[in-house]
Amino acid sequence: MILYKLKISVLIFFFILFSGCQSPLDVIETDIDPRLIGEWYKVDVSPMAFPGPESVYSGWSIAADGSMHPLGVEGSTGEITLIETQYISEIQHTSDGVMIVEHRAHPILTIDSVEYRIRDGELILQGEFIRGTYRKTKEGRKVASPVASYLNVTIDGSETENIEITNRVPSAYISKLSGTRLRLRAEMAWQRISIAIDNFEGRGTYIIGKEQGSYSAFGTDWLGVAELTDADSSGTITIDNCDMTVLRCSGSFEFVMRKHVSEYNQNSARHLTDGMFDVPIYR
Repeated sequence: MILYKLKISVLIFFFILFSGCQSPLDVIETDIDPRLIGEWYKVDVSPMAFPGPESVYSGWSIAADGSMHPLGVEGSTGEITLIETQYISEIQHTSDGVMIVEHRAHPILTIDSVEYRIRDGELILQGEFIRGTYRKTKEGRKVASPVASYLNVTIDGSETENIEITNRVPSAYISKLSGTRLRLRAEMAWQRISIAIDNFEGRGTYIIGKEQGSYSAFGTDWLGVAELTDADSSGTITIDNCDMTVLRCSGSFEFVMRKHVSEYNQNSARHLTDGMFDVPIYR
């Protein structure tokens, strides 16, 4: 009788263990300092070799599972928000003021041992790849002045536009290099273009000549060799309005360039068509 009751007790124990609302296998354990969870950002001033936006916004939204989703700024609002990316770092664990961070960026995976301190709403990091002082924030908080910037272009039949959320805003603008020389610059998703305007005199159409138009592709850890226009008349850029008082410029463009030929890319010409822009001017 005693043996029978013992068997029943064992069966009841395993029934409760495996049929309850949550089994031990369902419990997710993390080894992350809870003080790290939330949004952190910093602003660096990075002077450029030409007139343009100098403030660089960076940081992460750190989740309870240790994932570190990068933050940027939305140009039209100046608000902190998540950057669309598949490359998300991850904190493996934290201990005694050190966090072990796994950086995922094609084609390598890197482990970084980062010392950290948290005080008065600041996160101080000292690692090989990530370092600096970051302030606690929240998604949607305004940290920069809004800057309206728009550029749209079709590249080899695929329509694209300048990215809205980035670390340096705006992502499309004109640099005034001198009284008669401008350069239009824009960053799209994994692509960059620029167009030089020489002998600028205001509204009108200008020839895009040899090496005045450029295109390059890039990733998280690489930058393709820039492709340059190679003909004296590779295309045109038309300035519809350029106001040096309010510092804005708008117009349209199109041009063709020779692109690098490889086993994956057999077409020798790259066509940029139906380009339109309305961007700020930096001088």
